[in-house]
Amino acid sequence: MKNRLLILSLVLFPNLLTAASNEGDKIKMPGLFAKTLGVISQTKPVCWYNQKISAKTRLNFGTELADPKYQALGKEAQEAVGVPSDRILPIKKFSDSTPAAFLAAVAAIAEPSAIYVNEKKLNERSLGRQRVSLFHESCHVKYNDIATKGLIGWAAMLSGGALAHQAIKTVRPVGRYKALHAVGVLTASSTSATLAGLKYSKFSERRADLEGHIALQCATCVEESAVVTIGLIESSNVLISNGYLSPAELASIANDLEQRNKKCADHS
Repeated sequence: MKNRLLILSLVLFPNLLTAASNEGDKIKMPGLFAKTLGVISQTKPVCWYNQKISAKTRLNFGTELADPKYQALGKEAQEAVGVPSDRILPIKKFSDSTPAAFLAAVAAIAEPSAIYVNEKKLNERSLGRQRVSLFHESCHVKYNDIATKGLIGWAAMLSGGALAHQAIKTVRPVGRYKALHAVGVLTASSTSATLAGLKYSKFSERRADLEGHIALQCATCVEESAVVTIGLIESSNVLISNGYLSPAELASIANDLEQRNKKCADHS
């Protein structure tokens, strides 16, 4: 068991760091590790954990279905990115009780039981930006990102604690210093879980942004996204630091789609 945890740590965390990294203006397509992790995140055990565990512990942002146009767009987006028919989620709107600060920051969010949309915020956006939001969140649905992040956190916590335990045993603390053994294990466990969660969040946001924009199959939609992203980055670089694509990367995707004359029904 100890050896398995060690192998898990040595394989998971360095690769997660690499998979979450940005390549500047160059589009970095998913490598073997990212593809393998993507396959694992769609397996039956993870899907079960997503629906039976994650769905029970997450906040409920509302119960009312969103406007029919967003329901249709959400279904189109999930089908386009490859969500299986039996896992397609309903599109619901944020309830009036949702905190104002949250509404001001979020246009859409994928939860285990539904994709929730901020209709007021989406209505202010162009069609291209509306599609970007739903396609991005649909990628999170495809990969069960909330559940996968939670499972990776648990794995990191266990492996980090086990490694700390083994390291401290080699020192053989005595007397009052024995208490530091438990403190060290707990600290290593919590730190490992937190860092793994942060790195997976960055990795999953980049993957959702990349696959979501490509799945749009519309140069105009991606161009609209790039223009808005430029404005957001001018005020804050938080998007790039959290894994989202840069304007140059979006322009590269838009150019590729333009050369292949790819347009959505509304922009063709």
